[in-house]
Amino acid sequence: GLTQLGLKDALLWAQTKGDAYIVTDVKERNLEAIRTIDGEYASLKHLVIPQVYSYDEYREVQKLGYDKIILTLYRMRIDPYELIGFAQRQSPFAVTMPWQVAESGLAYYLMQNQTLVYAHTINDQAVFKELQKLGVYGVYTDFLLPQR
Repeated sequence: GLTQLGLKDALLWAQTKGDAYIVTDVKERNLEAIRTIDGEYASLKHLVIPQVYSYDEYREVQKLGYDKIILTLYRMRIDPYELIGFAQRQSPFAVTMPWQVAESGLAYYLMQNQTLVYAHTINDQAVFKELQKLGVYGVYTDFLLPQR
């Protein structure tokens, strides 16, 4: 009963909702894809939250004028102090990380700096509740639904 949407239709759908965003998850040629969105859908780019995989990509996407950017850590070698400093200077919309990294205490320190932290991949509500105690704001999941 679901309808598959292309990028344009997804952006138009998000526009009608008023509180929905499209988060990118481009595995190859990420900057090229984000530049394409910036060029072809400039009037709707405020509905896009680019997900980037390095500090360099973050800076490049920031130059394109995106104000909400998610830094994803799973491809990065992380120096916790460098990451915390980066978050303090750049104020990313969010940082997402494997749950094991969040569990290490890094989520707590980022949360102290008002940085939203997401963990992946969490498919158990009890695990999510435990991670929330450690500073995780939200999770990437295969099937958990929001509790209302």
